[in-house]
Amino acid sequence: FGSRIQSFLGSILCVCRDDSASFHVAVAMAVFMSHLFLVTLFGTGVFALNSTMVDLSCPNIYACEGFGGCYEAETSFLKDCMIGKAYVVESLMPKPIFLQTSCLSLGFKILTRTSTGTTVPDPCYGGWASFYATDEDTFWERYPAESFPKTWCPEWRAAVPNCFSAGSINGTQLV
Repeated sequence: FGSRIQSFLGSILCVCRDDSASFHVAVAMAVFMSHLFLVTLFGTGVFALNSTMVDLSCPNIYACEGFGGCYEAETSFLKDCMIGKAYVVESLMPKPIFLQTSCLSLGFKILTRTSTGTTVPDPCYGGWASFYATDEDTFWERYPAESFPKTWCPEWRAAVPNCFSAGSINGTQLV
């Protein structure tokens, strides 16, 4: 991908070498486009320290001892805002481990029966974390949907308000 950008930028510079004003405009455009490219990459989390968090007993759907889940988020968010603070994390991942891959690649599935129709991102955590499970039916049997807006999400938000508000401004999700 980088070679295509380099080739594109090179073609801009080669076309404009004869006219110095056009050359300077082309250089400015190339610099702007490279900054825009980097901002786009950072915005998608490509360079962020992201992790996948699973339990030691369920590192992927194929080696899972029973029911399991998987969270994806920035590593510091998982450590500072989820471990020891979120009910589902504590009950589902008593021995959390971090992996550098995606939950989907581990075989976990996105849940669809939430207030937003997805757990990517999970509506409970201010848009900062995404949740996946081995099986959606088993998840909702174990964790009734009505308990999230009534109990678990408000408890988490009250316990770590800086974590929730980091993901939204006046209720508008930033992620």
